[in-house]
Amino acid sequence: MLEKLAEAYPQFNRQWQVFNDTQRARRLLWEIPDGTVPLWHGPGLTHATARVQATQAVLRYLGMAAKKHPTLRNMQYDKACHA
Repeated sequence: MLEKLAEAYPQFNRQWQVFNDTQRARRLLWEIPDGTVPLWHGPGLTHATARVQATQAVLRYLGMAAKKHPTLRNMQYDKACHA
């Protein structure tokens, strides 16, 4: 996922190294999908294309993580249902 994000946004790796966990989550889950991420897109990409490619990389990663860790997924689901 990080490789794909760096392709879409060359500045991504530098910023990722200095971000804390909250900033990383905000970047991945809000700023990139909303198109408000303050990074220049990669060469040959429009802003919209970079946003789509980056969002797809994050969604693929989250989907794979959910498949590999069904116990965690079920724990979060149960927590949400009983809240």
